[in-house]
Amino acid sequence: YHYNVHWDQNIFYTWHKHNNRWLTPALYWSRKVQFRDFTADFFFLDTNRADTGGSPDADPNHNICSRQHNQAPELKPSQLACNGTSITDADSCWKWFLNLWNAQKEWLAQKLEASTAEWQILV
Repeated sequence: YHYNVHWDQNIFYTWHKHNNRWLTPALYWSRKVQFRDFTADFFFLDTNRADTGGSPDADPNHNICSRQHNQAPELKPSQLACNGTSITDADSCWKWFLNLWNAQKEWLAQKLEASTAEWQILV
């Protein structure tokens, strides 16, 4: 339920060790792959927006920005911050993921327009 529990560590693990099997270099990113007879552009998106429930008050048991699970006194005020982001509470969490989703939609539209690969795959 908590917006500041480990989702950001997916990116950390990519850069943590050399030759790591984990590859998530950013919140959203792309990779072109040359197969034997064709190329494919893979676009990896951050879909945490789908887990924000539409607002901090919606579906608290399936909402990483849930006000119910992300507020004091359950958590200390210092625990409400999410390092590396502007998230400081449930409301800023919801807005942060909305802004992230909107930014990556623009990025994806530009990447798809520029793609010369035979296949474009969203992950």
